[in-house]
Amino acid sequence: MVEVTNESNDKPVEHHYVVTLDDVTDDAMACTYTHHVHQNAFCKVMAGVKNATDDGTLEAFPSEDSEDDDIDDTNDAETTNRQ
Repeated sequence: MVEVTNESNDKPVEHHYVVTLDDVTDDAMACTYTHHVHQNAFCKVMAGVKNATDDGTLEAFPSEDSEDDDIDDTNDAETTNRQ
């Protein structure tokens, strides 16, 4: 199970979701985000968990610029409690 909170939102507590992972494959199986709940579709939160780094951060909009730029392009969404 992975808990995800969108920290960049004005009310992050209202944007907290839980993604359930398969115990064997570690694939996202279910999510509390409305798109998955109502349409049973692979949602953006599940995609974020799949693409999150080991430190729990997600670069939502990767920069195509060089690494020398001082701009921080990382999104404030954070995944926690990966079990």
